[in-house]
Amino acid sequence: MPGVAYFAITEDPEHRPNRNLTGFWAADREEVDSIAQLVRESGGTVTAGPKLFPISPTYYAVYFEDPCGNAYEIVHRLN
Repeated sequence: MPGVAYFAITEDPEHRPNRNLTGFWAADREEVDSIAQLVRESGGTVTAGPKLFPISPTYYAVYFEDPCGNAYEIVHRLN
């Protein structure tokens, strides 16, 4: 058994996205910006951000979709 976390996404057989949002923590704002750039370069669609969102004063995130339309969020927030 590997000693690292495992994460998998099961797509619809017809490649139809659902309404789920999968979110991940980022180490800092630079990582959020880096992921946003990677999404753009790899054919995904940034739907919002990267920017501060009014969820909290330090909620810096990017929301995006992969080429199949699945929704994701990368967020950095200070406690």
